Amino acid sequence: MIKTRFLLTFQALALCAGTVFHLSAAQAEEAYDFSMQAIEQSYSTVREATQGLSGHTLYRPQHLELFEPGSIPVVVWANGACRESNYGFLFISTMVSSHGFIVIANGAFDAPAIDGGPVVPQNQIDAMDWLASDEGQEQLQGRADLTKIAVAGQSCGGLEALIAGVDPRTKTILAFNTGFFEDCALGYCRDELEKLHTPVLYVSGGPSDAAHVNAVANYNLTQTPAYLAEHKYAGHSGLLYGIREGEGDTTLLTQAERTYVNWLDFMLNGNQEARTYFFGENCDLCTQDDWNIMSKNWD
Repeated sequence: MIKTRFLLTFQALALCAGTVFHLSAAQAEEAYDFSMQAIEQSYSTVREATQGLSGHTLYRPQHLELFEPGSIPVVVWANGACRESNYGFLFISTMVSSHGFIVIANGAFDAPAIDGGPVVPQNQIDAMDWLASDEGQEQLQGRADLTKIAVAGQSCGGLEALIAGVDPRTKTILAFNTGFFEDCALGYCRDELEKLHTPVLYVSGGPSDAAHVNAVANYNLTQTPAYLAEHKYAGHSGLLYGIREGEGDTTLLTQAERTYVNWLDFMLNGNQEARTYFFGENCDLCTQDDWNIMSKNWD
């Protein structure tokens, strides 16, 4: 596929029907090419309710026929504050799905922005179960790759991801602005980290991030391959919301998209070009002034 510049436009914003996010491009969308980096390919996406699975929302490429059966990797997402609404993460979930991924997010399609709730990792387990159900297979036209599942979340949702990530179906965990507390606050202790079996990407917003201390401590305790990416200026939610030191800065949204998508591409698709975003003497994150990075257990 020839590289083109895509413009995200909201073509429809309806609560009672699927929402289409249309990517205007200089050429028609072509079949997905796994020999290319995911970040270099973009597709129109759909946001819709999950059929037969209450309390979740599906983000997916609009034209599933452009993907081979059983080929699309999956991300199961948990929201900040453990909210049962994914409105706050609509942008990042849409952008991830536009690069050839299926995202199943906690929170019903029409759930309003609401206050946080308790830690419920079972929501992500239920989403993984749904993928193999008759309803899930029908809605996704058999395109989901059930061998390539990532769990991800932000803040309290990051704890849900770290707990659900123990499930043997998961291949990696993305933990944004999160970490278990030393005093076992919220009902879970740091010994949960001993149960992990997959590589973990920890993303922190630097010293101003309320979860920074926990993220570093959890990274240090993780025994599987782990990577800590610290954005010096993003704070607790700025990377996913486009906020730098309290001021709006949309360049952080691009950084979030590239970090999130390249990690999935590396971990789920095995793309070695995506790997260079994180590893190597001149890796992308290594050369960006906004970031500090650490990694371990990759040998």
